[in-house]
Order: sequence, then C-alpha cells, then structure tokens
Amino acid sequence: MPSENTKGTTMTTHHVELRNVTKRFGAQKAVNQVDLVLKAGESVGLAGYNGAGKSTIMKLILGLITPTEGEVMLLGERTGSKAGARLRSQIGYLPETVALHPSLTGIETLDFYAKLKKQPLTQNRGLLERVGISQAAHRRVGTYSKGMRQRLALAQALLGEPKVLLFDEPTTGLDPASRQMFYEVVRELNGRGATVLLSTHALAELDGHADRIIVD
Repeated sequence: MPSENTKGTTMTTHHVELRNVTKRFGAQKAVNQVDLVLKAGESVGLAGYNGAGKSTIMKLILGLITPTEGEVMLLGERTGSKAGARLRSQIGYLPETVALHPSLTGIETLDFYAKLKKQPLTQNRGLLERVGISQAAHRRVGTYSKGMRQRLALAQALLGEPKVLLFDEPTTGLDPASRQMFYEVVRELNGRGATVLLSTHALAELDGHADRIIVD
C-alpha cells in the first residue's frame, strides 16, 4: 500500500491515523510503511487487487491485529492502549463476508447485534427502514436475497451512530438499486461528520462516491 502525504491536515479532525505502519505475517509483509490519515466527515476509497492489504488495514484500525512496526491511532488514542480499546465501540464494520443466522428474523438479528454492542433496541426498526428492508423485519434471514442480507449487514454496522465506518467490498453482488441506497447512506454519514473507509478491488466503483481514492 502507498503512503499518503498528511501535511497541512488539522490534528483535531483526524479520526484515524496510521503512522509508518508495517504488518508482517511470518516473512510476508501484508502492508509496508503505510502513512494514512482519515479525517472527520470524509469518505476515502481504498482500491487494489485482492491480497493488496486492504483488509489488513481495516483489521489494524479495528484493533483485531497489531502492527509489527508503527502505530495506529483511533480518535486520538493508540489502538493498543486501554483508551483505544474502549473507543472500538465508535467503529462500525461491514466485512466482505457477513455471517447472519438464517433462522433469525431481520429484527431479531439487529436486536442480537445491538445487545452485543450495548446499544438500545429502540433504534433497530428505524435502521431497517433506513436501509430499505423494514417490510421484511419479521421474515427469517434465510429467505432474504443477497442484496437484502447485505442491507441487513449494513444496518448492524450503523448501530450506535459510530464515528468511523469501515466497509470491506460493500457492494459486491448488489443490484443497482441497492448500490444507490448504499452510497446515499455514505453521504448521510459524511454529512453528520462520520469518517467512511471503502475498500474495493474495483476502482471504477468508487468514482463519484469517495472524496479521495488511494490506489495500490
């Protein structure tokens, strides 16, 4: 992954910062000396081939893995610190592959994730409406189409109005209407000051939908 020049940015607006980050798995370097700043209210596209390190960067921001060298800052705190761990609740994450229990209904699925994240259940109906599947709230997820499952997965990422959202290949397999809905949500998130990182192997997908695009 390339480095990014961060001169001229304002420290108080930084939601995420990677400082000279390298991550090795054995002898393999997944990412090498990455410098990256994600500011409040912007959407940034991370484009590159499969295996370029995009998912690794997201896992580093989430604190699921630690850097071999360098440091990762989340909302002004190092991710490996106690304060950084507490701030993970400010991250909404939509992984490339989402495991949703087929026997649960849509609303039961959101209730489950809300309890995990210690969020009130009262917001869940509104989230299903926001992603356009409120009419299927009481249907089992096993009967959902791929697009509906992806919309439900997006709803769980929005729980608690996080300040940072990480979307890994979020529109793969979606129909045009679902894609349009997704990017409308991204614009809403940016409008309230949230930072969105979009990872994709399809560069054209990001055209017109990201403030900046970083290409490997």
